[in-house]
Amino acid sequence: DGLSGIKHQLGCRVEQIMEVIEAHINQFFVQVLQLDYLTLQREALDRSDQ
Repeated sequence: DGLSGIKHQLGCRVEQIMEVIEAHINQFFVQVLQLDYLTLQREALDRSDQ
């Protein structure tokens, strides 16, 4: 199992590993959604200028 190998290498609980992975995934999606929102907003402003 992949998590068992990571657990053995890092010396911490699987739950801690999963929490860190989940936090990074959440940060990724928040960043992607913010960038997407900013892109949409910029495009809307560009169209209103025309």
